Amino acid sequence: MNEQHPGEKNLNTFKILFLIKGIFDLLIALLGFIYIAIGSFTGPAFEAASRIDGQTMPMDPGSFFMIIGVVLLVLAMVTGIPALMASNRWQQKRGRNFIIVAAAINCLTGVLGILLCIFTVIELQKPEVKELFDENDR
Repeated sequence: MNEQHPGEKNLNTFKILFLIKGIFDLLIALLGFIYIAIGSFTGPAFEAASRIDGQTMPMDPGSFFMIIGVVLLVLAMVTGIPALMASNRWQQKRGRNFIIVAAAINCLTGVLGILLCIFTVIELQKPEVKELFDENDR
């Protein structure tokens, strides 16, 4: 039979969870691109409409959409890329500190990120998992 190291029990599950979290974050980045596109199309339209009436708008709604889109895009990239990289590190069984940092970064994304962070830190503090990661980091 294929004997498995005691520390490898949940590693595949965490690899998959980080992969799913990274993909969700990158889908949110697509939403940011959509907001940027809406802002770039509506901004000139509102400006042209206000020129026809001879009035000025206090704030350009297109700029508001573009700002929201850029913020969504940056936050999604800041949380999504480390999650995908952490998924790869789980598979390689190395980079324990990087995985903890990626989990902490994902705390910014709400309940799913917070739960993933808590259970990741709990799993990585187990002595058999520490031993497994230390063997592969050498």
